[in-house]
Order: sequence, then structure tokens, then C-alpha cells
Amino acid sequence: MFDRHSILKAHYRAKIESWDWEGIVADCQETGGTYLGSCLSLAPSGKYYTFWTSNQTRKDETKDEAFYEVLDEVAEAHGGWIESGEGDPCDICFVVRSSEEDEVS
Repeated sequence: MFDRHSILKAHYRAKIESWDWEGIVADCQETGGTYLGSCLSLAPSGKYYTFWTSNQTRKDETKDEAFYEVLDEVAEAHGGWIESGEGDPCDICFVVRSSEEDEVS
């Protein structure tokens, strides 16, 4: 059975896992969050979706959905999560809970 979603996820997993996660996590130990890039350069479609977007296609949506699923899974595997940038929703950031937050809990 041909499962396009699984094939796309495997493709994006290989790319995302090749990023310097050791360095990304180390940077987060200092700052709590690390800028990974803009959705315009990281997402397969290179698009930021809004309800008035007219140039998105189902193909774009399918690829981006698989990419972001894998990005979330890999981020979680490294002890963090993905957030949009503060002030610019196109920014993609990897975030970890700071040690100060852990001490308060």
C-alpha cells in the first residue's frame, strides 16, 4: 500500500534529524529557546498560511503537515517543543523549559 504521508515523514525526518540538535539543545540550556529559521525557508512550501492565502495547494499543505509533524516529534525527542517567534509568527523556535521554571514547580 502506498502511504504518501509516511513516505514524506521519513523524508523530512532524515533532513530534520541531520540538524545540529546537540548544538541547538546546548544553546537552549543558556537561553531557553533557539531560533531555527523562518517558515519561509524551512517549510517545504515556503509559505505562511493565513485564511486569505490564495496560492496554497493541497500538495503544499500535505508536505507542510508532514514536515511540522516530524519537527514536533524530533523536538520532543530532544526535550523541547516548537513555538512561533515572539513578534514574528514566521519564526520557528525550539524551546525547552528553563531550570528556573523547574525550580519554581
